[in-house]
Amino acid sequence: MAQTALTLMVFSPVATAIGLLAYFFIVRSRTVGRKPHFLAFMSTVAFWAVGALVFAGIVVAVGVSAFYDVGNDPFAIFIYGPPALAVGGIAGAISWRKEMVKPDRTVEGDARKNTARHSL
Repeated sequence: MAQTALTLMVFSPVATAIGLLAYFFIVRSRTVGRKPHFLAFMSTVAFWAVGALVFAGIVVAVGVSAFYDVGNDPFAIFIYGPPALAVGGIAGAISWRKEMVKPDRTVEGDARKNTARHSL
């Protein structure tokens, strides 16, 4: 049982990466108009994944080591690192999607100006 949980934790970034790629291509196929760029998606996902890994490394591993006064807890990053990458990747995909659906204010403002009625 413990071996299965450990295997799932270690390989969680692989399953998450496959899911995130599928998510990107589904969003791309359903998007009307300007298509999202893969590089923008991957850079946002990578930024959040590395941020989560650094957070897990500094806060969790070092914090737990200091709290419990155990010297070998910094090696816990090998356990906490892969799930942190997976969670960071998911957070990056959510952030990317949120940024992608933001309306473009310049185009929207020009369209409203051109279609507005003029007062008599």
